[in-house]
Amino acid sequence: MAEIPVQWVCLLTDELWRVFRCQPAYWTAMTISYALSEEDKNRINREFFDSYDHKYWFYKLKTNRILVDNLEEFVNEFGGEDLQEESIEGLRLSLKSEAVYDFFHTTEALISLFIANRVSYIPWRKMRHLGVHQICDFIRDVILDDSLSQEDIRYAFYRGIGEDALEESEELRESVEFIETYLKTVGTRFLDNDLYNEYKHGLRVVTSRKSVTITDEEAQKTVLDEEGSVHTYLQSERIQKDGSDEIHQLIKATEWFDYEVYHDLSLFNYYMIKQMFDSLRQNIRGGDEEGMLDITLFDYELEDLFEDNEYRLTEKHRYPVGEKLYELG
Repeated sequence: MAEIPVQWVCLLTDELWRVFRCQPAYWTAMTISYALSEEDKNRINREFFDSYDHKYWFYKLKTNRILVDNLEEFVNEFGGEDLQEESIEGLRLSLKSEAVYDFFHTTEALISLFIANRVSYIPWRKMRHLGVHQICDFIRDVILDDSLSQEDIRYAFYRGIGEDALEESEELRESVEFIETYLKTVGTRFLDNDLYNEYKHGLRVVTSRKSVTITDEEAQKTVLDEEGSVHTYLQSERIQKDGSDEIHQLIKATEWFDYEVYHDLSLFNYYMIKQMFDSLRQNIRGGDEEGMLDITLFDYELEDLFEDNEYRLTEKHRYPVGEKLYELG
């Protein structure tokens, strides 16, 4: 292997996660470094910051919303015989189902971009090494453990603004505090990701409509009785182990979901991602012609985004343990 002149090499390590004041074992047992000139490192980052297609989420979410709200008109005008023969409600349910998957996708993108842009010299490549398990560990060990500082958030979302701005601007501090709370809230929801795994690994999910009734036995009254959209998938739980052989009990999980909630959360994730890249791009360019930075301050009440109108119910039906054993194959 040819020796690389030292003056042309910039060793880029992925161990900068120590800025988060924690050293969890899950990050990596080895240090991955890239032999690269500083000029090429900067060129790669500029290309990533300038060209990353964050509006993919915006286009996808807005198109989905338009279709859900105007489905009959769209099918009659543009659907052709194939779609016109299908059930409108079945098609609408399929479109609404996408909102749940979009939430997990956009949250995964938001958290991985946050980590990569904060800890790595090459965020583009760092994202390649961040799987769902690493993201979930980061949510638990850093975000939910209060190990994020306001400076971590300022650096990721408002990099073009100096550190002193947090002390000088109450609006900026409130926006940073909102982002911190928001990351905790969507992170907590992201950890409940069994459905996400069933969706992205071969679409092992059944989407349908189902009625649910909840009764307050003490008050002897029904507190909820309505039909809703649900996702159904299979789980299992080990009940016996003998060496390498295991016997599992099958469980059918049914989760109710609210399209409006998940669509709005996905869209807000997009605005968070957009602000992150607006900050990165303006930091490189130094603002507009007058040197001013155009930033988005998040002035929201969290309750407005997380209205508890979806009854995040999960029903689990355990199939009785039978006498026969069926190998998974």
